[in-house]
Amino acid sequence: MSFYLKKENKVDVLFIESTGISNPKDIVQAFADQRLRNYFELVSIISVVDASMYMEYRSIFASSKEVRELLKEQIRTSTVIVLNKVDLVEQKKKEKVLAKLRNQIKENQRIMEMVYGNFDSQSLFQNRNDTTNENSRSQEDSHIPHHHHLHTFQTFKIEDVPCMNPSALKRWLLTLPTNVVRGKGIFYTANNQQGYQFQIASGTVECKEIPNHLKYQSCIILIGTKLEEDQIRNSFNQIFKQKHAY
Repeated sequence: MSFYLKKENKVDVLFIESTGISNPKDIVQAFADQRLRNYFELVSIISVVDASMYMEYRSIFASSKEVRELLKEQIRTSTVIVLNKVDLVEQKKKEKVLAKLRNQIKENQRIMEMVYGNFDSQSLFQNRNDTTNENSRSQEDSHIPHHHHLHTFQTFKIEDVPCMNPSALKRWLLTLPTNVVRGKGIFYTANNQQGYQFQIASGTVECKEIPNHLKYQSCIILIGTKLEEDQIRNSFNQIFKQKHAY
């Protein structure tokens, strides 16, 4: 961040895209620092909610306490909640999701529905500084400690990833326990013929080809809570590191 505090590196707008398991309150607190406050105005905090998975993430049967608490914090801190993938849910379920969200937010927080990430940029990026400041003050006055410890997520990496078939990797990723909330990585097919980058989130796996002229180190990164790392590694090794795993 010190880079942006230098006069010669001044920027007009700074977008910060945090991970899906981060708490935007940490960003709000960071910009409350006097050194940053003199250079930046916190305009808006936008959180994206997956309409197709929101109810599952709120369920005590389908998610962990850490995930549920983090989801509450993300929504509570936001000035705009983008409800994405509304085309994947029936109207009845969408109304249920909207009702749950409205019960958690204040009147000055806005909910915007979205499909395929398409949005009205003028509305989404509107300056909501008053809302941002009010939400920040209300949280500081609440009983939530200023330096909270809700973020109990783990991250671990599987290296030395062998060549594999994209379909086989997808099948394995979908068998991971529900406390694995996100994953990403890079792998190659037989004889390193084709590289792929993948990500898993909300129970969906996406793979995208890497241009052949680009070469990266293969790896798998998994993020979650109370992860049984040895169990996951053993499962991976049994399927992909045997002689004829491919």
